[in-house]
Amino acid sequence: MPVIVTSGLFDLTRVAAAKQLGARDFLLKPLDRKRLLSAVESALTDEEDAPLVEALGKRIIGKSAPMLAIFRSLAKVIARPTENVLLCGKSGTGKELLAAAIHGLGQTPVGPWVAVNLGEIPTTLSESHFFGHEAGAFTDAKRQRIGYFEESEGGVLFLDEIGDLQLPLQVKLLRVIQERTFRRLGGGKDLKFTGRLVCATNRDLVADVREGQFREDLYYRIAAHEIRVPSLCERGDDLWLLTDHFLRKYGGERNIRLTREARELLSRYAFPGNVRELEDIIKSAVIQSSGSELSLYCFPVDSMKERQVRQPSLTGLDEIEWPVQLFTKSQKDAMTEIENAFDRKYLPRKLEEAKHNIELATEKAGWKDDKTFRDKWKQAGMGSP
Repeated sequence: MPVIVTSGLFDLTRVAAAKQLGARDFLLKPLDRKRLLSAVESALTDEEDAPLVEALGKRIIGKSAPMLAIFRSLAKVIARPTENVLLCGKSGTGKELLAAAIHGLGQTPVGPWVAVNLGEIPTTLSESHFFGHEAGAFTDAKRQRIGYFEESEGGVLFLDEIGDLQLPLQVKLLRVIQERTFRRLGGGKDLKFTGRLVCATNRDLVADVREGQFREDLYYRIAAHEIRVPSLCERGDDLWLLTDHFLRKYGGERNIRLTREARELLSRYAFPGNVRELEDIIKSAVIQSSGSELSLYCFPVDSMKERQVRQPSLTGLDEIEWPVQLFTKSQKDAMTEIENAFDRKYLPRKLEEAKHNIELATEKAGWKDDKTFRDKWKQAGMGSP
C-alpha cells in the first residue's frame, strides 16, 4: 500500500527517514487540498507498477530513494517490450544487472539473453559478429555464422559500452533499429530482428554527439527510455545492504561481521569503482581474515584513505542556527521561507544534473509532472527555469 506521511514539523531528518522507509511523499500541515490530491493521484498511479517494482527489489539489492526511482522507471520499461533502453552510469554501478532484470521480468523471459561488450570485439570482425555471415562470404568464412541480431531473436540484445561502437557500424545499427531487418554478410535474404535492444554506457553520449563521435539520430533511437544508474556514493545505506550481502556470499558459514573501525573506513571511502569495487574489497578482506571479524587491517587502508569522501549527515541539520526572524513568524510562513530558500539551491542543482532537461529534472526531484517543478521554481522567486 502506498504511504504518504504528513507532519506539522519541518524536519529534514524525518523527511529523509520517511523516504528511506518507502514513503511516496511527505506533506506539511496545514494540508493544501490541491497538493494532497496530486500526491494521492501520483501514489495510485505508481501502484499499478507495484508488482514489478517489488519483483525488481527481490532481484536487485537496494532500498535507497535513487534505487527505488530506478525500479519504478524499469517497471514502466518492462511493460513496453518493444521500447529500446539506454542505461547510463559509471563503471561498476550494475548496469548489466539491470539489463538482465529487464529481460528476466519481461513478457518473454524464456527468450535468449545475449550480452555483448563492444570494447572486446576485434574491429575487423565486428560486422560479422553483429550480422553473421554465409559460408564463403569472405576468405576465412568456411561455414555459416549466426550473428548477435539473429541470436537474440525474441529475447534481449544487451550492448555494453555502446559509446565505443565505430561510426560505420553506428550507421548499420541505426538501419536495423529503423527497419527491424538485417542480412548476413554474403546473404541475399532479409531477416527480422525481433529482440529488444538494451544499451549501456559510462560515457557522456550527448557530449560525444556534439564532438561528432556518436551519431545524433542513433542516440535518440537507442535512448527511447534513458535511465541514469546512480553511483554507490549516491545510494546511502545501500552500502551496508550490499556489504552484508557480499559478507554472506564470500564468508559462507563464518558469519563474518565488520569491526567499528572497518565500518568507519568503508563509510568514508569514495568507491570510484562502485559496487564492483565494493565486492572486490569485501572478497579480498574475507580471504585475509581468519576469524569472524573483518578488522581494519584486512583492508588496503592506505589507498582507501587517499580516496575518502565526507558527506554531511542529515542529523547535522538539528545544529543549524536558524535566523531569529523565522521565530517571529507563524509556523506556516516560516516554513514557506525555509522551503523557498532550500528550493533556490535544490532546483537549479537538479536542473544541472539533468543537463537542463526539465522533464528529467522533475523525475529526479520525485514529481510526476514538470508543472510542479516550474511552480516551485517561481514560488522560490527565480522567475522561469
